[in-house]
Amino acid sequence: MSAPLKIFIIYAREDESFKNSLLTAFIPLHRAGKVEVFHDALIKPGDRWEDVILENLRTAHIILPLVSNDFFASEFIHEVEFKKAVDRYNKGETTIIPIILIKPLCLTRN
Repeated sequence: MSAPLKIFIIYAREDESFKNSLLTAFIPLHRAGKVEVFHDALIKPGDRWEDVILENLRTAHIILPLVSNDFFASEFIHEVEFKKAVDRYNKGETTIIPIILIKPLCLTRN
C-alpha cells in the first residue's frame, strides 16, 4: 500500500463549519488510508503551533485554501500560509486547489 496523500487545509476561523463539512467528506478516504488531512485544530496543547503548521504545509501534497472574505482578511494566512503554499506550488512541489466559499448575505431593509 502506498503512503497516503497529505492534504493541508488553509482556512479562516470564521469558516470552521465549512472546514468541518469538508473533513466529513474525506472520512471514507481517510479510513481507506488514502489521505491524511491536516488542519490547525489538530495541533496539540504545548506544541509550537507555528512550527507544526509550517512543517505540515512543507510536506503537503495537496493544499486546499478555503477562500472567503475572512480568508483574505487573515494576516497569518496572507503573510505566512498562503505565501508558503504559492512558493511550493511555483517550485512544482505541491498542488493548490482553491475552494471558493459562498456565504449567504444577510441584507436588512430600511
